[in-house]
Amino acid sequence: MKRLARTILTSLATVMVVAVVAAAQPVQGMTLGIQAEPNHGGGMLVTKVFADYPADDMGLAPGDVIVTVDGDVVNTHAQMRRAVDNIRDHVTLVVKKRNNGYEEVSADIVYGSPGTERPHAVKVKSKTVPRP
Repeated sequence: MKRLARTILTSLATVMVVAVVAAAQPVQGMTLGIQAEPNHGGGMLVTKVFADYPADDMGLAPGDVIVTVDGDVVNTHAQMRRAVDNIRDHVTLVVKKRNNGYEEVSADIVYGSPGTERPHAVKVKSKTVPRP
């Protein structure tokens, strides 16, 4: 009986450690809900924004250029993918708007149950910033 209890407690401890580690990891399959391509002047040019995804919630539009994601410069698809993959529960973008001004847009990211709901941006804040 003691052996069974020890096995169960060890299993529970392992599950709890795994759950804590998993919570600190980026969410697999995170997306801002955009299509983008490298911009000739640097950054990633937004070509499409999908409704009801974080980029839409944050006010991004085709023609905007994402310059940084959480402080990381993004000039290629690979850099953009790495930056987006590292988003956890908050994101800050520096965006060159179509009017050539720069905005820092930040938001909390919330998720539904895995596989049932896409991510959304809430508590969105934006401010004008100088060119990075």
